[in-house]
Amino acid sequence: MLAGQKAVKAYQKASDDYVACIDKELEGAIAKGGDKLKPEQKADMQHVEAQKHNAAIDQEQSVADRFNEQVKVFKARTAGQKN
Repeated sequence: MLAGQKAVKAYQKASDDYVACIDKELEGAIAKGGDKLKPEQKADMQHVEAQKHNAAIDQEQSVADRFNEQVKVFKARTAGQKN
């Protein structure tokens, strides 16, 4: 169970790093476009980034939910084994 917890925490860190990376990528692309970037283009870029961001967060939540479900199962199975 502890190995699973470490794996989930590592996944969460990687997911957070990914979200930070795509945020920086968007900022860089907007800065690079500067005044040449039309408002529609900027909005499209922000929309794509938001989709990536939300997908990463949704996936992270799904992993956490599945892990928490397994923790409950583990605790239920081991509840009677304590001395």
